[in-house]
Amino acid sequence: MLKSKYSIKLALAALTLFGVVHGTTALAATATATASATITDAPITITNSQPLAFGDIAAGNQASVVSIATDGTRTLENGDAILGANGGSAGVFNITGEASKAYTVTLPSTNVTINDNTGNSMTITNFVSNASGTVGSDGTDSFNVGAKLNVAANQPAGSYSGSFTVEVVY
Repeated sequence: MLKSKYSIKLALAALTLFGVVHGTTALAATATATASATITDAPITITNSQPLAFGDIAAGNQASVVSIATDGTRTLENGDAILGANGGSAGVFNITGEASKAYTVTLPSTNVTINDNTGNSMTITNFVSNASGTVGSDGTDSFNVGAKLNVAANQPAGSYSGSFTVEVVY
C-alpha cells in the first residue's frame, strides 16, 4: 500500500508539473511588427521676405490694440490711438521643400516684446497665419502672419522693434 500511495503522489506531482509547464507555453503569443523610415527628397526651409509692421501710430490717452490681419488690413480694435498713413503690413514667409508634402506652422504662443532704444516697450500677441499647410507642386509655398500690438496709454514716441520665430515642420 505504501508503494501505491507513493506512486499516486509521484504521478500527481508529474501531472501538475506537466500542466504548469505546458499551461504557460500554451498561453504565450508573439507578434511581428514592421519598422519604417522615410528620407525626404528636400528638407523644408523658411525665409521672411517682409516683416510684420504695424505702421505709424499716435498713442492716445487710453491703452489701445492695433491688429494686422493676414491680408495686411490694419485695424484699431479698441482705445483711442490714431492710425497714421503708413498702414503697415503682414509678415510674409516663403518656404521651399518637397512638392505636395504637408507641413505645420508654429507661431509664438506667448507675448513678444518690442523695444525702442530708450527702454520703452510694447507687446505683440495673438499671432495668426494663413498657411495652406501643403507645399505646392513646384516645391514652394508662402503665407502671411498677422498679430495684435498692445499700445499703452501715452506710449512714448519712438521706433520699436524686436523679433519672433516662426517654425515650419513636415
